[in-house]
Amino acid sequence: MNLTKNIKALKQSNPSLNLPQKQDKFSLDESLNLCFKEGKMYHNVKEELSQKLIYIKQNYAYYPLLYFYGFGNGTLYKILCQTQTKIVVFEDDLELLSLVFSLIDFSEELQDKRLVLITNLEELNALFEDELIQTSYKIYTLFSHCAFYENEKFELLHAKFKEYFDFLLLQKGNDPEDTLTGMKHTLINLKTMLEKPKFKDFLNTYRFQNQNAIIVSTGPSLSKQLPLLKEVQEKAVIFAADSAYAILKKEGIRADFVFSLERLELTSEFFNQNFNELDENVLFIITSLTHPNTLKYLKNQNFLLVLRPFYFEKALKCDEFGYLGVGASVANMAYECAAALRFENIIFIGQDLAYDDMGLSHEKSYTLLSYHKNDFQNDKDKFLCEAYGGQGLVQSSLAWTLFRLGLQRDILNAKKLNINTYNATEGGARIEGCIEKNFAWCCENLLQIKKKKLPIKSVKISTTNAFLSLKNLLEKGEKFEAKLETILCDLEQALSKEQNLEYFLHNLEKLSEEFKKQEICTDLFLALLFDLESERLKLRAENADILTNLKTQKGYFAKLLKLLKKQNALLKE
Repeated sequence: MNLTKNIKALKQSNPSLNLPQKQDKFSLDESLNLCFKEGKMYHNVKEELSQKLIYIKQNYAYYPLLYFYGFGNGTLYKILCQTQTKIVVFEDDLELLSLVFSLIDFSEELQDKRLVLITNLEELNALFEDELIQTSYKIYTLFSHCAFYENEKFELLHAKFKEYFDFLLLQKGNDPEDTLTGMKHTLINLKTMLEKPKFKDFLNTYRFQNQNAIIVSTGPSLSKQLPLLKEVQEKAVIFAADSAYAILKKEGIRADFVFSLERLELTSEFFNQNFNELDENVLFIITSLTHPNTLKYLKNQNFLLVLRPFYFEKALKCDEFGYLGVGASVANMAYECAAALRFENIIFIGQDLAYDDMGLSHEKSYTLLSYHKNDFQNDKDKFLCEAYGGQGLVQSSLAWTLFRLGLQRDILNAKKLNINTYNATEGGARIEGCIEKNFAWCCENLLQIKKKKLPIKSVKISTTNAFLSLKNLLEKGEKFEAKLETILCDLEQALSKEQNLEYFLHNLEKLSEEFKKQEICTDLFLALLFDLESERLKLRAENADILTNLKTQKGYFAKLLKLLKKQNALLKE
């Protein structure tokens, strides 16, 4: 009865989970100790449970969220769910879960998500879509259920959580000046974007037209794949990273699409070259926040500008020109596009995401290789990860680790669309979710027919709506700026007199929620607002007094005002 109810509740959040009906591995004795061939899980069930509960009550009573490795006999979580907002437990032994779920009813806790059960590492992708999980990075601690669970799996899980939090923080951004630069470039490039083909028309033209895509990146392993790529270039649509473009040209390989994601001036230099017949029919797909030099170099080439899925770009109300580039690297961008075009097979080459045996970060002909000469020594032994083919470990970096996580998330989503992703890099890091095959196998077994090339048809649209949106954005920004200045002035007086503190605490929460709903809340504020919510959670967990709470939040809103003034000034230019 209990098992059926628990499974039904679990299926709501994890429909693919199948718990075994028979449990031969474990048994429970009269004290609820889990017994197995090698011994027992607990030394003393009651004593260990009591000690754990006392420790949590003394140190984590106000924490709205706790993380555990190991489900044990389940009684700890049945008790904790009575007082905690959310408990996340990782347990990959399905027989153990089946046994415990047969004895204890967790259906209510599972249904209302006070108890969240994770049974494999792939489920972390879905877990990190939860807002409370995301903002818990400042209070994150992983507990082992008991001594039985203090093993290598515990360390691996902890490392995975840290990876996901790092990836999340990178997505939120940490440098407002970089964001401002991207916004400025988008405004400069806006007129050109509106005169170019729409990304929406590009998708409609190319979707479902070809079966195979090859994404070319500039990892150290790329060199060995180039001769074969040259032979098969007419049988697959070639997606090239901006950094790979010149390398392919040098080998006589014509890319179909070339992608560029960054706002850096240095990135524009990939296109500062003499164009020739190999550039005919190449389409350059560039994000709108690119440095204006990119457009100068590509002036006589076929290119389109695409908006990234950022709040500022969405506020322009030019949806026909977006959206691409949710990931952090140009390879992520290319993969996102290939998936949107519904290729049946997407093949990676040169996607090492790791240093080679000589410590090289990129293919030997990579234009900017000298800029990375000290990277290997700086990263050595800090970001080890599983190697391609599962052959030991390789040296990676923080950026590559985060790129890999982004790709793994996108690959998981692409599987739902029946898209096969092959990693034919034959080197570097293992990318989970990819089918690992050598490049020769991919060419022989997948590339059977010549690719179709299609033109892009597009109609120019009026620029009026975009520039009207900018005007409205400025008006709303200036109005909120004045409101925020008044509130901060009043708060300063309230703090000095220690009066109306509850009123301001409540109103600051309302104010941030109001701001988030407005179009003026662009990506410039994402990192700050995310940090504010995370800090609020930390203050709650620490049971901070109201004066400390308000003084802390005041600092955040002062920073918000400063950024808003910068955004308004940019829109006036």
